[in-house]
Amino acid sequence: MKVTAIFRRLAVGCLIILFAGASQASGCASNPKLAKASGPVNNDESGDRHASAKPGIPVSVAYELEGSPAVGKPLRLTVKLASGIDSDSLRVRVLPEPGLLLLDASDSANFGPVKRRERREFRVSFIPQREGAFRIRLAFALDQQGVGQSGMFTIPVSIGPDAARGSPELPQGAKMGADEEGRPLIVFPAESR
Repeated sequence: MKVTAIFRRLAVGCLIILFAGASQASGCASNPKLAKASGPVNNDESGDRHASAKPGIPVSVAYELEGSPAVGKPLRLTVKLASGIDSDSLRVRVLPEPGLLLLDASDSANFGPVKRRERREFRVSFIPQREGAFRIRLAFALDQQGVGQSGMFTIPVSIGPDAARGSPELPQGAKMGADEEGRPLIVFPAESR
């Protein structure tokens, strides 16, 4: 009986070491910092930029922030979601930081069944109340055959005169541009956690 207990402890110890090594190799160490997306992974035929997420998140996010990044002027966020798997439902909710006033009556969208790689769009508008750096969080939930998965993406937003000029105050990777109608367009890398 003592031999069996020793082998059990040895087996449990080996499993712990294996799992610890696997989590270190996959980047899942105990560091609670945000996992930064690796920038655009690919451009599809529509030209949209996709932000990648850390491994295991079955949703990809592309987004555009339109409008003038100034206090009191509306900003429109268009989020394009694509499921990496066939799902029974896909839900998204926008969680802005204080200082960004949500203009829309609804801060969430519930999409029914979504096929793999099928894109869905969600739009919300904000009015910045003050200058500074903000984050808009996108919480998503995906259901597949009764099993739910969820995650969160973070979109950085800079408000103020420096943001409009595209100065170094913009978060790393941010780019200024214009849409087809000439309106200012800011593209930021997404982060997920």
